[in-house]
Amino acid sequence: MEFEFLNKNKPASEKEITIVIKTLALSTENFMVKLWRSSNGGELTQNLKIYSTSEIIERNKTYEIDIYFPECVLIGDDSGGRLIITKKTDDNIFYFIDAGSPSLEDGQKFLSLKELTEFACDEEANSRINSDNIDIVSTGIKQITAKEVLLVKKALNLEAPIGIIKDLLSKKDKTLLCNVNKYKYEKSIKLLSEIIIAKPNNTINKN
Repeated sequence: MEFEFLNKNKPASEKEITIVIKTLALSTENFMVKLWRSSNGGELTQNLKIYSTSEIIERNKTYEIDIYFPECVLIGDDSGGRLIITKKTDDNIFYFIDAGSPSLEDGQKFLSLKELTEFACDEEANSRINSDNIDIVSTGIKQITAKEVLLVKKALNLEAPIGIIKDLLSKKDKTLLCNVNKYKYEKSIKLLSEIIIAKPNNTINKN
């Protein structure tokens, strides 16, 4: 592999790999198949992770990748609303897009996972020295639809149940995410500007 994991796992078994190949219709030459034989997923940076065989099927189902990007597979995320997507074949091109984006071209395109990792590392370094962190809060749409709630859940990578998220979104100035990097969520906030907005974060940095 041309990159190194921050935290590397044990290799996946051939049985585990075969189940994922059949379930997600992956090519046996897909990048992930080769990776799992070395490490069953792992962390590339503090925030960036690649899914294990036990995670990837559920994640692809949650984000409905087979509906929106049927020729692709979701292989990881940055724990902040952005997804790492590649083709099911042996294409080895990696797309870094906001959850909820309708097109792969809306995000960044990388010719290797090493290149994507270096990009993410630079962003994380900048966020540590950048004071422009924000809170993401609701605008208070009274008649918010289930589809809109799901879009917000995916875009912000929220773990809370749909019902709780809907209740928060129907009220004004309810915090959905606190003290996050504004550049990471910039596109998602713009895309969902009628539902969520950014506000300056008032958390005091004690470091």
